Amino acid sequence: MDFSRFEQSLRRAWGDDAALARHEIYFISRRKRGWLQIAHATAALLRDAWLCARLPRHSESLSATVCAVSLAGANGWGSISPLLPSLQATGQAVSVLIHPKLQGTIPGSLPAAPDRMGWQLAILALFKQSRATIPEVSPWTVRCCLARRQLWRSALHSTLTGAGSEVRAILLHNDFDLFSAAAVESAREIPPIRSLCIQHGLPTDEFFPTRADVQLVWGNSSRDAYLSHNTPLDTLAIGTYRAKPPRSLPKLIPAPRRILLISQTHTPVYGCSLEHGFLRLAIQLDAYLDDQSFRILLHPEETRLGHPYGIGNMASRCRDAPHAELAFQGAPLSQPALVLGFCSTALAEAAQARNFVLGVNWEVPASKAALAVGSPPFKINDAEAAVELFKRLSQDHEFRSEWMQRQTQWINDMFKPLHGNWLQECLMSGHSIQPGEEQGP
Repeated sequence: MDFSRFEQSLRRAWGDDAALARHEIYFISRRKRGWLQIAHATAALLRDAWLCARLPRHSESLSATVCAVSLAGANGWGSISPLLPSLQATGQAVSVLIHPKLQGTIPGSLPAAPDRMGWQLAILALFKQSRATIPEVSPWTVRCCLARRQLWRSALHSTLTGAGSEVRAILLHNDFDLFSAAAVESAREIPPIRSLCIQHGLPTDEFFPTRADVQLVWGNSSRDAYLSHNTPLDTLAIGTYRAKPPRSLPKLIPAPRRILLISQTHTPVYGCSLEHGFLRLAIQLDAYLDDQSFRILLHPEETRLGHPYGIGNMASRCRDAPHAELAFQGAPLSQPALVLGFCSTALAEAAQARNFVLGVNWEVPASKAALAVGSPPFKINDAEAAVELFKRLSQDHEFRSEWMQRQTQWINDMFKPLHGNWLQECLMSGHSIQPGEEQGP
């Protein structure tokens, strides 16, 4: 079941509260089955309860602008921290509020502990009854996630109400994980505070329906994607630190020297597994190309959870993140690559670094908005077509120039630069949302 249909089924079976915990319930149920799923959900609840029990009774004082951080990687702290210099340059003090699991990893203060009512509601959530069953989802998985949601909601509410009247904006790297969603709900109950979600990646179905008061999206293509999912226009602001300074193309564009495959076999958010397609593509490219002409760039989650490239010569082709080939440099690349992938932020980063970017034209049933944003202008159906384009790029300078021009237009539509007063503009946008109201359908 794809994410959108899952969210709708969850809402019908368990109500709006469960839909607010959709992200955690979905990924636990997709990765575990039967008793393993129940054990995983229970262990997560016990961990969160232990973390909450150890939180301070009162949080530290907070600035007018607060960053709520629940993840340490590129999809978490890495999405918010690049914005801090622009805020500090305008004299704004910023507080960082971290999930307790990040203590010692990211500098910041801890939220306050849940109050007595929060603990009581968490216990009551364990007895909640469903209206219907959802295939392959244990009722205990839902109940454990609902209990965790109540704990974090109470903790964040206690934190924001106990921080005095200073807080006016809370910045989030998503508005759907349990910690971040609790921050949005809590802020909504305190009218002066507005929640602002920073787009951290391609807008897959897990982003919707949106919850934060304002969504700061990358550019025009992302704005259209959010609108297609019924996010109100007046809650959208545009701009991202991902936009790079304009740079003219050199007269002689160097040819690519190798093919790099950006792998992402781990994600289910496109409605089907991509593992078989990536493995078949890798095996075919391995047969066509020598050891120096082909690499597989693994996603960090593949390094953590595993990947299918352990057969034959595949393992020697794999490289763990971070990938230097995708990093933006001040000067044009002297030896670019042809970077091949399905639909990934890493493809956009590769294009900004002035590699040649090529998409895979697979039909998938879900996350069409992400495809509309993240699919590059040139796409292929199989490895043979990729190798043919690789050879043509190596021989035809005019084709390389045309490729780069179209690719540059794609990137310019995806990423728009931030204005100097972007936070003020964001906080002035949007409409007043009443407590309990959720954006989107």
